Amino acid sequence: MYELKKEQEYELFRNKISEAVSEYYGEEYRVKISRANKLNGVVLYGINITEKDRKISPTIYLEGFFKKYERGIAFSSVFKEIVDTYERFKNTDSMTVDFFMDYEKVKSNLSIKLINTELNKELLKDVPHRIFDDLAIVCIVEVKNKDEKAGTVLIHNNHICMWGVHANELIDDALKNATKIAAPRINKLSDVVLSLYDHCTDEERRSVMKQDMELLREEPLNMFILSNSDQTFGASVITYPDLLKGIGESLKSDFYVLPSSVHEVIILPKFISGTIGNINSMIRSINSEMLNPEDVLSDHAYLFSVEDNRLVSVA
Repeated sequence: MYELKKEQEYELFRNKISEAVSEYYGEEYRVKISRANKLNGVVLYGINITEKDRKISPTIYLEGFFKKYERGIAFSSVFKEIVDTYERFKNTDSMTVDFFMDYEKVKSNLSIKLINTELNKELLKDVPHRIFDDLAIVCIVEVKNKDEKAGTVLIHNNHICMWGVHANELIDDALKNATKIAAPRINKLSDVVLSLYDHCTDEERRSVMKQDMELLREEPLNMFILSNSDQTFGASVITYPDLLKGIGESLKSDFYVLPSSVHEVIILPKFISGTIGNINSMIRSINSEMLNPEDVLSDHAYLFSVEDNRLVSVA
């Protein structure tokens, strides 16, 4: 009953936003609420505001704005933030039909995303992909305005048909370009934790046990966070050629790759790890309690063998 009531309230909010935006921009704009099937079966609603002489526009997803409205933020403030968001990105240079028609222009903006195959089996029927163990490499295009990154567009089969490009060529180009525009970054987990502690407020400091932080400084964890330079869809770096091999050679050990989200993974040397059952239990707990559903990559770890130069699931 609660979920039904919340969905009804969300539908009313979407309609109210659509009416307010339509009235604000007038007849020279088309305003539409769209429904998008995202990763892992997640459904999101967005608003599209399109000038009549343009064919495409950015999608502004409404879930975050609805949550603010639920918390008591005035509707007028939420409405203004949506309008400001559109104004910031409406003139995105890359978001033109001409850009997407020309593969040579698209190619320099290609990158990749790593997603769960089973959770996205319906989506993958319409998306060029390459299997990577029980995961799938898919391709995205980064779109930008003059000042900042505006978002990404997932490449579908109709795109490569339009371009006359084979799926393997697309994925090879995306992998090659990703290593340039989203270089891998690795940090010690202990350094990341200590950095967060050093930047937290006094109130937050009181929630952290000081002795634990001192112990961490004395005996840092031999664990690493691996992502990319954008820290967005950074788990995909595990597909970069020879990257895992280089990590194994540096550690002089086989190691586990723990999928903490689609944005990053944790590298855990095999010689310091616990049982695989405990590791997978921890991953499932993080997925269910700490991540948004669309950010889940996998519910189990992977083991990289230095000798075999191979990553395999360890469910």
